Amino acid sequence: FNVTFMAGRENAPPGLIVHPPGDVTVQVNPPLNVRTGGYNLVDGHGMGNFGFLGVLKEVRFAWTPRRGSEGAVYDACFLVSNATNNIGMGNLSKPVYERTRCFKLATARCHYCSAPGDTLQSIATMYGTTWQQLWTANAGSLSPYDPADRYPLDPGMLPLGTRLALGPLYYAKKLDSLDSLSTRFITPMERFKIANPDLRADGVIEVGQEMCIIPGVCVQPR
Repeated sequence: FNVTFMAGRENAPPGLIVHPPGDVTVQVNPPLNVRTGGYNLVDGHGMGNFGFLGVLKEVRFAWTPRRGSEGAVYDACFLVSNATNNIGMGNLSKPVYERTRCFKLATARCHYCSAPGDTLQSIATMYGTTWQQLWTANAGSLSPYDPADRYPLDPGMLPLGTRLALGPLYYAKKLDSLDSLSTRFITPMERFKIANPDLRADGVIEVGQEMCIIPGVCVQPR
């Protein structure tokens, strides 16, 4: 079969890569139909591949969100079809089936994946903070999928693809404003805008709005 990423579709994630299909063997017995004494082989409508025995095709895709897309939600859609309608036996043929399957890809806010040459200092400069703040925000891994041996972070060397937390998430409350949050968390307004590129131009925030907070640390007394 063929799997095609629909890159031109509206709201498609830029830069998504589809890897070649691979075989996956399914070893789960199909459910027994008590009334008929036979097996129910489900065709996939609403129940995935439950009840299927044999070899399936698996397609994996990879995607690294771009900086500036924090908080965005993309639609990754794929067109799946059988590879050919000719089975090579005279005039016999099988119908061509096509299906579109879409997945929601949400870009995590307040996370950063290290690129080649990155250090804690270079990332801190990028976000207007200090390497000490980033180091204290990453005492452990953020997910079970993150290699545990990378944490706590080495300030001088970050393996490619290391995921970092920039700071905590905050959900706006009634009467909150950018000015009040800037004062409360000791963080400059410009840092707010860098960490939250989807902020409204007029600075208005809504109750419950998710925001990335990069707080100040080691603040000098005034």
